[in-house]
Amino acid sequence: DVLNVNKAPRILFNAVVVDTINVSTLENKPIELCVETEDEDGDLISLSDLTLLSGDGTNEIVENAGQYCLTHSPALNFSGDTYLGLTVCDNGNPQLCAYVVIHIEVINVNNPPEIIQDNAVQDTIRFSTPARTTLTANVEAIDKDDGDQLSLILPATSLAGGQVVSGLDR
Repeated sequence: DVLNVNKAPRILFNAVVVDTINVSTLENKPIELCVETEDEDGDLISLSDLTLLSGDGTNEIVENAGQYCLTHSPALNFSGDTYLGLTVCDNGNPQLCAYVVIHIEVINVNNPPEIIQDNAVQDTIRFSTPARTTLTANVEAIDKDDGDQLSLILPATSLAGGQVVSGLDR
């Protein structure tokens, strides 16, 4: 007698059987990747689990005829490594599963600094003062990218007969 033994399903990425997938995306940019599944025995395959192992973000997965398409949206301003675990199982006897680790490198992008006035982000700041009166004003700038050095660029010409002078703290 020949005993029929159930074989585990397989997960394929770009038509290659895989146990790890490495992809990358830019900060704040969702990424979509699709994997195919196959079972040598012809057993039905279903998604068993999608787990965020480390990192930050949200995941949505859609199944269509044995293909699973995952959209990973990194958390706002998150950069670094995200790892997901994807498990699919067949309906054979005994039930067998395949597992793949998905590594998503979320690449940091340089964000522009923000100008703050009156505790709110501004794109234009206006000051006014009576004629022949000196105006001293403070402008706060914040850069969310750690370590970036900020610089102030002043107008090349005087404004309406006045003059702009910089006294940078940093």
